[in-house]
Amino acid sequence: MVTRKQLIILGSRFPSRRLMEQADYSIALATEEGSQLTPIGWTPALTTRAREVRAAIDAQVSGQSTAKEDVPRATADVGAATLVAKTWKRKLATWASIAFEDDDVTLDDFFVGGRIGRSTPRLVEYVTKTLPLVERHTVALVAEGMPADFAAQGAAALSALRTADSTQELNIETLPQATAALYEARGTLYRMIKKLNRLGRLLHDGDPSKASRYNQTILMRAGRAAATPAAPTPAPSIPSA
Repeated sequence: MVTRKQLIILGSRFPSRRLMEQADYSIALATEEGSQLTPIGWTPALTTRAREVRAAIDAQVSGQSTAKEDVPRATADVGAATLVAKTWKRKLATWASIAFEDDDVTLDDFFVGGRIGRSTPRLVEYVTKTLPLVERHTVALVAEGMPADFAAQGAAALSALRTADSTQELNIETLPQATAALYEARGTLYRMIKKLNRLGRLLHDGDPSKASRYNQTILMRAGRAAATPAAPTPAPSIPSA
């Protein structure tokens, strides 16, 4: 189950106005196809809830001139440290798979912990557990192309990840109450939009044209604008009352 901290971190990533614009599009789409969406998991109550959260964000934004920026910065730091650590993990998995192809017992040691996903604690746990393995099997791994200082690279990645995660935790704890509530609401609304899109694509599985209407083009548009203009998002028709 998602935690409040996770919602705050998630919500810190998206500008309120663009998220609300995306919500308006998505809610209209959910209203239009509500009877078809209900049997597969998107109920009228969820549409109502999405409207309520969207309205709460609008009210909160109107009451705040600015939102504290240290959580977004700390989130970016965690993201950068996570990227380095995950790259280290993938490289290690490749070299271990080659070096211990015929030694399942040893190879299994390099794949501990199961799926990591976006969990920073799980990634920290993985690197912590596998660093001693890298040191123990250095000769075999280096013979397959691993750099001799790969353990040191992993230790540095682990240290950076722990530091960034601790900073993020501290910043969340010191957020003004109103800002934390705004971020939490934005994270909640984003997750609802994401759920709707997944169910909408499921509803129209086999019909790419209809499935493509369930998108986050509005929300992601600014992030791509510097590279290529985003294609316009077709506005869903809203049933007459």
